[in-house]
Amino acid sequence: MAKIREDLIGVTIVRDDAGEDHILSAGAEVPKGLTVGEHLLSDEPKGKPSKKDAAASKSVEVIIPPKGGPGSGADAWRTYAVAEVEQRGLNIEIPDDASRDDIITALEEAKIPTE
Repeated sequence: MAKIREDLIGVTIVRDDAGEDHILSAGAEVPKGLTVGEHLLSDEPKGKPSKKDAAASKSVEVIIPPKGGPGSGADAWRTYAVAEVEQRGLNIEIPDDASRDDIITALEEAKIPTE
């Protein structure tokens, strides 16, 4: 099974044939039946990244999870929160047992978009 590369900064969201979104972050296994770009996979050829590649990896667009329905659980919000906090250079801890609502509240208090 394919795996997202470990050095990925941020997340990628892949929509399956049923319309369900799957949020994948560094080290995540790509579920069977989903396709992601080769540049996201850990088994890509190793080598020194170009300056263009390095710049692109630092400007990853993070998509806000929905507040209801598929892809709206605590795991999706935690992944989003961790990526946003890291990208903004903030020192905010997101506990593993935090609920979706707790995570959303913490993001709103930090002025990080939740909608």
